[in-house]
Amino acid sequence: REVEEVADELPQKEKERRLNKAVQYLQRLHKTKPADPKSNRALTIWKAIRDVPAAIRYRLLDKISPSDITRLWRTSLQRGKLDSPEAVGAVGSLYSQWDDFPAAPGEVSVFEGRAVLPRLLSGPASLLRADRFRKLFFLHPDSEELMGRVDVGYGALGRKLYPLYFLADIEPSIVPVMYHLADMRLNYVEEPCSLTLAKKDLPDDSWPRPKPPMWPFNGGLTDYMRAVGPGVYVGVGWHGPRPEWGQPARPFLPFMLVRRPQ
Repeated sequence: REVEEVADELPQKEKERRLNKAVQYLQRLHKTKPADPKSNRALTIWKAIRDVPAAIRYRLLDKISPSDITRLWRTSLQRGKLDSPEAVGAVGSLYSQWDDFPAAPGEVSVFEGRAVLPRLLSGPASLLRADRFRKLFFLHPDSEELMGRVDVGYGALGRKLYPLYFLADIEPSIVPVMYHLADMRLNYVEEPCSLTLAKKDLPDDSWPRPKPPMWPFNGGLTDYMRAVGPGVYVGVGWHGPRPEWGQPARPFLPFMLVRRPQ
């Protein structure tokens, strides 16, 4: 926290330098080999992201490519557990994922997001910013469970068609098929009644009522996420298996999230 506070007070030129440095690290993941074979690239990236002022960290999404996001997931696996001695040296002993999310009911943590769309759609989608979204996290006012919804944009129409509510679990979990370790997961609920979430429980009256997710977000979708820096996550979505149709678990879209300070 202290490092982030100092970064926010830096001159604008230094802020931009740190942002560009982090971008360069992300862009060169596949181009260069570390000088020390024993070095942990994931923790090097964490330090670079940590040094970027929180107020402009979301601009990472504008400066990197879809391929950078995909490679960042693979690189993040080198980090190990957040409480491992090696990770604590870079992350800090006081870091907690819970610091990225609401501390009390009524608060909302907003994350800017960018998805990696199929190659044929990526060009037009980027021009229309269809690969951009927001995830908004909040605590249930009674149970204090961590929940959230996806804002796909497009105003009232987007809210009506895709409310996309989920339950969030901040605990280690295993990604299907790949068997990678994730730090947390978001479960998109097929039956909204299981959320026990009434209109009065939502943080804002303008938020849409929960309803079953529409294609392509239906089918037991779960997002698996790994922290790659303070308030920064890389993730991948997976559709659950459908035994009645003979379908195994299948991957959805990789993505990256950056928390936007309120």
